[in-house]
Amino acid sequence: MSKHGLALTLTVSILAWLPSAHAASESLPPQPALGSQTGMMDQAATLRLVLALPLRDAAGAEALAHAVSDPRDAAYGRYITPREFGARFGASATDYAAVRAWAAQAGLVPGPVTRGRTSISVTGTVATIEKLFATRMATYRTPAGEPAFAPLVTPRLPDALSGRVSGVIGLSSTKRFAPLYRLPSGPRAQGAAGTGAGGAYAPADFRTAYAIPVLQGAKPETAALFEQGGFNPSDLTVFERRYKLPKVPVTVVGVDGYDGSVDDNGVELEAVLDLQTLIGINPTLGKITVYEDGNDPFSVALLDSLTMMAEDDSAQTISISYGIDEATAGAPALQAEYNVFVQLATQGQAVFVSSGDEGAYGQAVQSTLNVEDPASQPYATGVGGTTLFTASRSQYALETGWGLLAEQDGASGGGASSLWNAPGFQITEYNPGVYQSVALPNGGSGTMRNVPDLAADAAPVTGASVYSGINGGWLAVGGTSLATPLWAGAYSVLNAARKGTGLPAIGFFNPLAYAIGINKIGTYHDILSGTNGLPTGGLPAGYTAGYGYDDVTGWGSISDDFLLISLFQLGAGVGNPPALATRVQAVPGSTSVAVTWHRAAGATGYLVTITLPDPSNPAYFVAQAVTQGTSLDVTGLSAKTPYLVFVTAVGAGGSAIPYGKRFTTTD
Repeated sequence: MSKHGLALTLTVSILAWLPSAHAASESLPPQPALGSQTGMMDQAATLRLVLALPLRDAAGAEALAHAVSDPRDAAYGRYITPREFGARFGASATDYAAVRAWAAQAGLVPGPVTRGRTSISVTGTVATIEKLFATRMATYRTPAGEPAFAPLVTPRLPDALSGRVSGVIGLSSTKRFAPLYRLPSGPRAQGAAGTGAGGAYAPADFRTAYAIPVLQGAKPETAALFEQGGFNPSDLTVFERRYKLPKVPVTVVGVDGYDGSVDDNGVELEAVLDLQTLIGINPTLGKITVYEDGNDPFSVALLDSLTMMAEDDSAQTISISYGIDEATAGAPALQAEYNVFVQLATQGQAVFVSSGDEGAYGQAVQSTLNVEDPASQPYATGVGGTTLFTASRSQYALETGWGLLAEQDGASGGGASSLWNAPGFQITEYNPGVYQSVALPNGGSGTMRNVPDLAADAAPVTGASVYSGINGGWLAVGGTSLATPLWAGAYSVLNAARKGTGLPAIGFFNPLAYAIGINKIGTYHDILSGTNGLPTGGLPAGYTAGYGYDDVTGWGSISDDFLLISLFQLGAGVGNPPALATRVQAVPGSTSVAVTWHRAAGATGYLVTITLPDPSNPAYFVAQAVTQGTSLDVTGLSAKTPYLVFVTAVGAGGSAIPYGKRFTTTD
């Protein structure tokens, strides 16, 4: 069957989640591939380790994470708290207390108590750690010239931890900072003229190109960012003033006692890229919480930050623009992260992660295919990269997959995981009784987890306008570090819309995102060209974008106006759709309209959509609003202009979209 014929037989059927690979118990990190040894670690130096604890009921936790994230499951949206997760699935209270007590007695300092009980963070001197784990710690210089450390002797797990600790993270470090932004090495691409500084894309350009709705009536969302260091708040002030954006409250959480100082110029640029993109895409965010750990190597900083995000349970949307190769991270860290990602999913917290900027090859080894962690985690939404071209007035024109590496300063990370099996959302019924991975038609794996899941603009030559004073002021910045907060910001709008109609939060996005992709080809901007491989040099070929899902751009890029419609059509849960909203009345003003209607049986709320009369107009969608009532004032319209208003009744079983009612605004 051809690729193009394939879409005609896609159905909503998605298999139950397949078992994921699990690291062996009591796993210590292997000796990493390093360059030359430079000496021995200072005995008085302090190291932070994470003692990963096995889940008491891993299968039960996975089953719940799947059920609450699947829009076709009766348990969809019934999220639990950190305390409930710990009580049902985390390490037993006895084991958790015993490990903390052992650490304190052994001369280590345990970190904060967490209710989820998935890990314990501890600090101690190198001398103490060498004694406890029967090893010697040496310093190295990596082939890339970066400082690193690792055990000179294979460490041994203390007998007191046997059966209680599944992994130890932090005994080696080959990567301290792992941001994934990219700067252009050449001129701006033709067809990518933005309205921002230097011709880069401004926030309004992205909101127009990707049809981010002007959403009214919803409660502001909270988003979170993981960062490996501090940023200058004055950079946000300059950015918000330039683009006339509201001042979104930003709170900084110092993970493991980090003081918030700017420790690296590159990390500062990453942080302001993430913050400015989130604010630019969704200026109505109620709050952004930045979790910073600039003291520890990447794997430790990430794991402790994820644990704190799960413990706080306050952010509905989490964005992570960092990553390293799966092989570099190692199985103990991957499994420890997996347990926290499962917890986040059970709590309804969605995580978007950059898929990487080295194409199909990863960072450390350029001769084989690699994918990045944590983007390849089964309970994360990996975001790949495109090259975005726009027409007049920033209207969407075209996207290609970001690549080639040799021509465009990097390429969209993507491919098949070496550890994780294909999750159920990637397996679907193509014909009756015939199940296969959505990645197979475009050369992806049929058995392993494929990334990315989605994509957005990432090419540095079509990048975003970002301000960072210590990096020279206004810059055009790209990389999947841009694509990820673009998608996270768009998701936060969709999530607010859903909750504004009385339905539960979307939660982990992939089951719904794949159901929409499988059944609604065209809802996303499907990217049909581009490769994340290199055509020469004897390397593996990489992957090529194509119809439907592919390992360069996933299902494609953002088209939020249409995604919002699909969100209620396909992703509203189980049961029957509500009745139509009737007797719709529209009383226009010069720049607003007062809309009323009669309550529809079975509706939990309503989506009110204002459009232009001509659906072929690129600016067809004008405004969207949500409410649980039967009246709404929609603002932001133009005077003396004809419009259509649609009142969509939304319920647990779907939505009912009526014919539009015409009105014309006054003088």
